[in-house]
Amino acid sequence: FLKNGVKEWEGSNKDIFITNNKAVTDFVYSSNLFKKVRKVYLMEAEGRTCD
Repeated sequence: FLKNGVKEWEGSNKDIFITNNKAVTDFVYSSNLFKKVRKVYLMEAEGRTCD
């Protein structure tokens, strides 16, 4: 992921769900739908369910 011509982040399609890089999450998860998808993914990774 490049920001202002500088490599800000590098990782796989699975790593992108768990990154704490604000620039990446702001860009990739800019829509409410993708924010919810990420939230569910992280909850499932922690063994929690979304009820």
